[in-house]
Amino acid sequence: MSEAEQEQMQEWIQNGGKASILQFLQFSGEEMETVCEYLPELSAYEEITVQGRRFVLVHAGLEHFSPARSLEEYDLEDFLFSRPDLNAVYFPDKTLVFGHTPTRLLYQQIGEPGQPDRIFHRDTMIGIDCGCVYPGGRLGCLCLDTMAEFYV
Repeated sequence: MSEAEQEQMQEWIQNGGKASILQFLQFSGEEMETVCEYLPELSAYEEITVQGRRFVLVHAGLEHFSPARSLEEYDLEDFLFSRPDLNAVYFPDKTLVFGHTPTRLLYQQIGEPGQPDRIFHRDTMIGIDCGCVYPGGRLGCLCLDTMAEFYV
């Protein structure tokens, strides 16, 4: 394993990988096999059109972004661990929908601290990680058909 791969593995373990491994080891052999067959089918991003509006769905953002790069040119890590650049226009004709960065941090970056954990809208980007893992945080859901927001 290369040094870069070791660093990626360490970052993954620190970001929930350890808990994932421990839970995975509690599965039956059949359940493990099902998960292992499913994982390669996952995409790092998804492009969809809803009600005529185009969206790019990613876990975290786009690290090393360049308007000249197509989405196929990014590495998996570019989608998993990055933080969005709130001053960037990733796509002028598409809305980037991302999680991973709690929206309370996004509101702080734009000078609106103390905002409740709610979905973040700015230009052509939408942040949906409403901090449900934190005390006082909540789970946010956005219906792309209607843009209605739901919280638990």
